Amino acid sequence: MLTRNIIQNQNSMIDMNDPSIERLIQTVKSTGKLGILEHELVQTIEFNKNSVFEVVESLVAEGIFIRVAERNSDHIDYRLFYRDIFTFEEDLSDLNGCPCFHCPYLYQCGARQPHSPYTCSELTFWITSNIEKDNV
Repeated sequence: MLTRNIIQNQNSMIDMNDPSIERLIQTVKSTGKLGILEHELVQTIEFNKNSVFEVVESLVAEGIFIRVAERNSDHIDYRLFYRDIFTFEEDLSDLNGCPCFHCPYLYQCGARQPHSPYTCSELTFWITSNIEKDNV
């Protein structure tokens, strides 16, 4: 019997067994701990640009991808990582210096809150600097 894994997004359904979705996941997975910038993924995958962002959004929401903001000189890019490359031990091995532990806005922080981990430049900097240290 064939089973299908389907992710339902707000306006669409994504078939995880679709070969193009599998190719997108494998592309991100193959980048390992370096990850791939979203705009580079769009150039790599033969998808409609909007479709890639829709699929990526669903895969992030499902926890298959991790999206990390990177500050560039004039804009913010988002780097994607395949979730399984990080083990539980690696995720919690070194929380020293995490800005959340001394943030005065901790209790106002969350999705759709005045402060958000998605837009926090201090948290983004801390995460990306730790990833860069691991890749040296």
